[in-house]
Amino acid sequence: MIHPILKALLLLSIIGLSKQANASEFKVDLIQEAPWAFQNPDLSGAPYAGILVDLLTEFTKRSGHTTQITLTPSIRVIQHLKKGSTDFSIMIWNKNNEEYANKGTFLFPEHIGVRAKKGVAVIRYEDLKKITTSVPRGMDIEPEFDADPLLKKDLVQNYMMGVKKTVANRDSQAIAGSLSTINYTIKKLGLTQQFGDTFLLGTAQITIHFSKKSQKNKDEAKVNAIFKEMVDDGTVRDIHSKWMD
Repeated sequence: MIHPILKALLLLSIIGLSKQANASEFKVDLIQEAPWAFQNPDLSGAPYAGILVDLLTEFTKRSGHTTQITLTPSIRVIQHLKKGSTDFSIMIWNKNNEEYANKGTFLFPEHIGVRAKKGVAVIRYEDLKKITTSVPRGMDIEPEFDADPLLKKDLVQNYMMGVKKTVANRDSQAIAGSLSTINYTIKKLGLTQQFGDTFLLGTAQITIHFSKKSQKNKDEAKVNAIFKEMVDDGTVRDIHSKWMD
């Protein structure tokens, strides 16, 4: 007769082997932008850090799957999702994404808007037509804002460059996009006193984007279910708060 402890260990071993046998490796592209996903300055730790990196770490723990993470500008994330060379990403959802990705689990809301340099009034939408606004290249901000031919936009590589150019009054007097990312960048650079008005354009959803051309589409529902579990038990909220609060 097998000892109860030995029996339990054997059962756990079988479960572990079964989980490993069913595990997949997913290619995941993330937009390189602090605090979401960036190179870890601590060379002794994991190569990447940030909110989305922590979410993927928790995903691998719960699922037994592994992820191959690539940090890249938003325009390349979109290109790779279109080709199916990456399986999924985590970013702001908009209608244009339906062309190449399936909308997955909704993780958290994100306010979209404009932060203006101190002394530059942005109280109404019409005020945006009087200035030039920095926008991260390849990023959809908000439908009306994106399509308005009367708005002058300065395309920049990332939020940090946009914030620096706005403060220096070099090509732009404001920056548009994710307000939490903009505010995080402003604070990190010690430039809080250099910014004034905030204009809210809308609220978006940060979701799983699963490529329609991914070779791992059979696992799409399972991936979304794991992230949904993380939302429901408060893990997503806690990870977000760790970086933003």
